Amino acid sequence: MRRLALSLVLLAGAGCADRRAGGPAGPSAASTAPIADPPAEPGDLVVATVDGLPVWASCVRGHVRARGVSVDQALTDCVDLELLAQAAARRGAAADPEVATQRRVALVDALLAREAEGPLASPAGLTPEVRAQALAKARHLLDEPERRLCVYVRATVPDDAPAGGPADQAARALAEAIYAELGPQQGVLPDELFAAAERLAAGRPLDLGRQPYATQRHGQSDEAFAAALFDIADRGQVSRPARTRWGWDVIFLIDVRPARQRSEDEVLAEVFPALRQSLVDDWALARRRAARPQVWPERLAAFEGEPDDGGAPARTGPGAPRP
Repeated sequence: MRRLALSLVLLAGAGCADRRAGGPAGPSAASTAPIADPPAEPGDLVVATVDGLPVWASCVRGHVRARGVSVDQALTDCVDLELLAQAAARRGAAADPEVATQRRVALVDALLAREAEGPLASPAGLTPEVRAQALAKARHLLDEPERRLCVYVRATVPDDAPAGGPADQAARALAEAIYAELGPQQGVLPDELFAAAERLAAGRPLDLGRQPYATQRHGQSDEAFAAALFDIADRGQVSRPARTRWGWDVIFLIDVRPARQRSEDEVLAEVFPALRQSLVDDWALARRRAARPQVWPERLAAFEGEPDDGGAPARTGPGAPRP
């Protein structure tokens, strides 16, 4: 809060200029009263005063820990901060709408830290029920099979083309030509695969799978595709042509993530950040439903189509991006 007050000294000066030019009336006496900070924690000690207002030991300790300065320097900083905060208050900074907004944000942060985020500082704070639910959803992370990352080129075959027909044989011949050029090589690059495929295709139907794709051996991908991928000996090599449901594929192996087994505690540690955020959101949603806020939709309609931060009109309707 004191850092915010420090930044408002300049704003307060601008407000004085408005009043000298006949601008808005000055702040009320209530809004210019000095603001005394309460102790930050039980047992907090007053280590100095500025015009009768306290400078707390917690401020000095915070500066020492955060900035690595000496105690004397930290005390000087806290005294200066108090002086500037009082100057900002005398200029009416406490009545500034932005200050009020920041104060509400700080209050919300404090409430979340105390009642929602604090008890969930680590997986140890989870109730047995929540822990069991989280592990049930993340069961697949306990025993992960080997996964391989790849890209591919595909000589496509029409869905209605018969196996062994002209279209199927032409696609197979293209895939075999691609493999004949790159298959014996070591350390091939993906761009070399794509360039060779486009050159050899010479306008024939071809699908370039440039987006890296990760899969396990069974149960996730086309069986023929996965079998060819897992038959590749090493990274930087390509597979023999494989007849998948879409055509004849030549696959490039980018990387291998070995199989791994993990304990429940290890899995919980991985999923905990997202789980914690979800629990905090649920906590806030329950309070919003209990409060039953009243909303005036007709007043919100005035904001439809206003430019967003980037200056483009806000998109609405079916074409709007979804989260």
